[in-house]
Amino acid sequence: MLDLYTAASFVLLLLALAGSYLPYIIPFQVTLSDAAAPPASQAFMFWGAGLFVLPLIVPYTCVAYSVFRGEVSKDQAYH
Repeated sequence: MLDLYTAASFVLLLLALAGSYLPYIIPFQVTLSDAAAPPASQAFMFWGAGLFVLPLIVPYTCVAYSVFRGEVSKDQAYH
């Protein structure tokens, strides 16, 4: 139980540190809106990568898992 509290406090402390920097990426120099890509680039990534490439990656990954499926014997495992 102590490990759970330790992990939760670590995550909360990191979130608090990240929140203290908002809205600055580099403190007091570059804001989040200054660091963002232009809207045209964001639209290209959404339509190109998000709606075209990602649907191709998912079936490829499924095929790769089906090709290499099977149980590995204990003497061939990494552990």
